[in-house]
Amino acid sequence: MKKLTEEDKKKIYEFLVDAYIELVRKNIIGKVERKVLAQKILDAVESAQNSADIYNFINTLTKTYTFFQPAAVLVKSNFDKYEEEKVINHLENYINNFNIQKI
Repeated sequence: MKKLTEEDKKKIYEFLVDAYIELVRKNIIGKVERKVLAQKILDAVESAQNSADIYNFINTLTKTYTFFQPAAVLVKSNFDKYEEEKVINHLENYINNFNIQKI
């Protein structure tokens, strides 16, 4: 499995923070939970080595904080789209480079 880059981690933070902020806006989590959840997000993303680590963290998070389940679906969806875009861009670059080399 491919190692997460700093750009990957930045995107993951964005996805998780968006979900977190939505929970705060809707008053779904209290002040204590906010601090605990925010620290867990920071620690998990910082220590994550690959996308499997992120998915495992999100799954664990939803077991501990069931209210995070709808947000987790959105985070996973956004991360999947981001990963797909990276693959497509990589393939497009490969094809473009291949075509340039043929000429």
